[in-house]
Parts: sequence; C-alpha cells; structure tokens
Amino acid sequence: MKPKQIILFNLIIVVIVVQLRGQESNQFYNELINKSHSLYLSKDYKRSALTYSKAFTVNPGTSRDLYNAACSWALSKQLDSSFYYLFKVTNEMKYHNYEQISSDGDLALLQDDSRWPELLAIVKLNKLNVEKRYNVVLVKQLDSIYESDQKYRQQFVTAIERNDTKQIDYLTSKIRRTDSINVEKIKSILNHFGWLGPESIGERGNSTLFLVIQHSDVKTRQYYLPMMRAAVQDKKASSKDLALLEDRTALNQGKKQIYGSQLGRDDKTKKYYLLPLEDPANVDKRRAKMGLIPIAEYLRQWGITWSIQTNKN
Repeated sequence: MKPKQIILFNLIIVVIVVQLRGQESNQFYNELINKSHSLYLSKDYKRSALTYSKAFTVNPGTSRDLYNAACSWALSKQLDSSFYYLFKVTNEMKYHNYEQISSDGDLALLQDDSRWPELLAIVKLNKLNVEKRYNVVLVKQLDSIYESDQKYRQQFVTAIERNDTKQIDYLTSKIRRTDSINVEKIKSILNHFGWLGPESIGERGNSTLFLVIQHSDVKTRQYYLPMMRAAVQDKKASSKDLALLEDRTALNQGKKQIYGSQLGRDDKTKKYYLLPLEDPANVDKRRAKMGLIPIAEYLRQWGITWSIQTNKN
C-alpha cells in the first residue's frame, strides 16, 4: 500500500471510530435521560436530579432536559442547583416558554427566592425576541386548528371511561368531521411552506402539524411521513412524534410497530393492550434513540404490565 493510500485508510478508520463513539455516547445519554424521567415519575426526585447531572457529563443536554433537571432539583429542595440549570437554559439556550415556567408546580419552592423575578424577566424577554420571528398569521391559524383537534378528543376520553355509548358515537362523528377539515388546512400549509419548525410557528404550532397528520387518513400519513423524517433530521420536528407516526403507519400497512407506541382496547374487559411489536427484545434501544422512556414505564401508565415473554404470549 502506497503512503498516500495508508494515510487515507487511516483517516477513514479514525472517522468511523469517531462516529461509532458518538453514537454510543448519544445512546448512553438517552438511556440516562429516560432513567431520570422514570425516577421523576416514581417521585424519587433526588436520584432523578443526580442522574440528569450525570447525563450532562456525556452530552451538554437539550433545553427540555435541562429544564426537567431543574424541576427534579427543585422538588428535592436543592434550590441552588435548580436555579443553576434554569439560568443556564434561559441565558444560553434562550428558553422562552413563559406560560410554562410561571405556572409550573414543580418550581413552586423557587417562587419566594429573590432570583425568581430576575429569571422570569429574562424568560419574558426571550419570549418577545422569539415571537418577533414568528409567522403571526400561521401561528394564529395553527392555534385554532389545535383547539379544534383537541376539543372533542378530551371529551371522548371521558365518554370512554364512563362507557357512554351514545356520547361516544356522537363525539366520534364530530372528531371525524373536524379531522377532515383540519387535514385539508394542514396539507395546504405543508405543501406551501414545508414542515415548519418551532422557530417560525412556535412549539404548539409545530406540534399541531404532527397531530393533524397523525389523526388523518392512511394515505395522508404515508404521504407526509418522509417529509416529517426529513424535518426531524433538520431539527424542525420531534423525534418522539415521529416514532408515533412511524408506528401507526407500519400498522396501517399490516406490519408490526417499531417503537411500541400504539395500543388497542378490549371492548369487553375495557383494558388496553400493546399492538403487534417488531423485535421486542431491542425495543428500548430503539425507543432511547427517539428520546422515548422505556416501554415498561410507558405501558405502566396505561395499566399494562409488560415483559418480552408476556408480549410473546
């Protein structure tokens, strides 16, 4: 092998090794974040906070993860640590969700601290600066679509719990009609602008694009799935949302779901169950890559006890 070929070969090896290490690092980070979230849900706030801190030694962290770490630190009564992460996410990442932080019960212990008004002032300024870049017309339109998408679904859940068949039938009709109207509006936006990110339509506007496509017909979901995949690559859509769309689309095609997000409900027992899942043994690895919590933790929220063996059965 000639000297130039040796150098090129060595460079290729270095690049491959760096990429593999980066993938391993991201996977380890996601595993720690998921563990932190699970500990938070079980109200083990101190261990949750410490696990978040460990994750940030692997990866600087996202705005959402840093905010959640601050919540765990606040709930474990470590106010200095909580303020540290809140100021970090506010100053460095320009966190701007004023409505969330000002009403978040997890942060109640911080509100009597002299640092709290200063923090809120920065968040409010960030919010004003971000909203200057918004497409105001689209934000208003998407807010209206979001409200109509959720309105009858919230009532539908209550009707299901009460087993009110008359109300279920009524709401099902309302939901179908509303979805058919909303999907045409969203298709028009996507076809004209592409998949817009939170920087131009806000977090809720961005979520609305996904929700309406997720609630649309089979052909529409299949058509816009590649666009959402590209949007996730460009950091204009949520990988968690994409996982849900991937699963629903796979099931529609007669395949097994990939991430285990989709559930069925037994009409007789009124209990939920997991729909067919591909390669259950490795599902948590796939979920971690998408930023999802472990499947057992997710299913527990629906009253489902899960293991690989029970899934096979």
